[in-house]
Amino acid sequence: MKASLVCLLIVLGTNPIWANIKAPGAQDQSEGYEGGQSQEGAVNPLTPEGPLSQDKDSQKTKPNADKESKSLTAEEIAKHKVSEDEKKKIAAEAEVIKARWSKKMPRSVSLATSKRQLRAQKYLASKNYQEAISVLDKVLSRSSTEDYERAKTLVLVAQAYMSQNKNAEAEVAITDAIKLESLGYHEACDALLFLAQIQLITRNFKEAQENALKYIHIAPTKVPAAYIMLGTVQYELQEYQNAQTSVETALSLAKEAQETWLFFASAVFAKNKSYKKSEDILKSLLEKRQNNKNYWMALVGVLFEQDKLDEAVRYYELAEKSGFIKSSGEISNRASLFAGLEIPYKAAVIIAHGLETGKLEKNRRNYENLANNWFMAREYEKAIESYHKASEKSENGEVDILLGQVYLEKEDWTQAAKSFKSALKKGKLKQREDHALIGLGMATYFQNDKESALKYFLY
Repeated sequence: MKASLVCLLIVLGTNPIWANIKAPGAQDQSEGYEGGQSQEGAVNPLTPEGPLSQDKDSQKTKPNADKESKSLTAEEIAKHKVSEDEKKKIAAEAEVIKARWSKKMPRSVSLATSKRQLRAQKYLASKNYQEAISVLDKVLSRSSTEDYERAKTLVLVAQAYMSQNKNAEAEVAITDAIKLESLGYHEACDALLFLAQIQLITRNFKEAQENALKYIHIAPTKVPAAYIMLGTVQYELQEYQNAQTSVETALSLAKEAQETWLFFASAVFAKNKSYKKSEDILKSLLEKRQNNKNYWMALVGVLFEQDKLDEAVRYYELAEKSGFIKSSGEISNRASLFAGLEIPYKAAVIIAHGLETGKLEKNRRNYENLANNWFMAREYEKAIESYHKASEKSENGEVDILLGQVYLEKEDWTQAAKSFKSALKKGKLKQREDHALIGLGMATYFQNDKESALKYFLY
């Protein structure tokens, strides 16, 4: 099979998968390390209140991508890849950093700084980001502010900027916080993962991968969100097998995986042709949330890839009845996808269903498109039926030429000759009249009318 789930997701209009990853932190289901609040009342940007959190009511992820998602070129992939030698170097550096960070503990902050940080957090909660930054800047501008207080404040500044999609400023702030080397062990690990997350969103994949790998080496326990992040980078860099390894690690660590992680995992499995695994995940997601169009459409695609056509059509019909297939454009796009991936039978099934249900107009163009796909799938009888319907709605002989070619394939010389003659009679063949004459010549030749055949060939 040549299907591409990435193409499928583009046709369906979903957000890029890396934009759907929920911020890791307190919601991580790792044993013994929750990455949450290390100071009472402090908001950690990696917790559910952080800038990439999901709206619990709508279950829609807040987009924060600075750049339009698009596939990387071969040159960009080469630029962003982390070599095996670089990975060894990262591991060695991480061990040195871990030796320093693991000795650091969270400390208290002054009363004045604590009050300002709490006030800034209230502004962040009410989405008054500029006021939050203004309050935090006052802490940073004081010469008496200690490095630990400064680092904690910079983390909040980074959160405020990221909440406004000002990811470049957020990256500067969180980088400065890390460089101070004053945060406690867990706090510093959280900040490093936050930095990797920002770099992932801004499509700085090399830096994101390097920092995700550092985090995995440095963190006191394995956190599933870090492996999801690493797998996302690997997926973008077309390292699909590595992405699957990372995703499987994340799912094995998580007590309860987030929906976005599972949906991403289904895409990774499908990309590696592990279609049954992808199918199982998508079906489990649909059991929990039947109102998600992306789950329905991805499942239909995965079932098609396994040639489970009847089941795929059944799910497609259920999605349609649920109101997810509303326009002829969606049906046409989906059929075009399968045709472009050289899977004409599946394209034909989609078009035929659209015509039967009235979602597609019964015009020449749609019947011709249906017939073309049946023909490429070698379903000649179905192609003939559809070409006849297209011909009835056509004012020129173009469709009759195609119909004649199907009859030639079937060695039905009589019907082939009839179709080519009909094409010539209707006319308006643009520059394809010679096709009709050659086809007619072949049909008459095989009917042992060599004299007429020669006339048509030499016309």
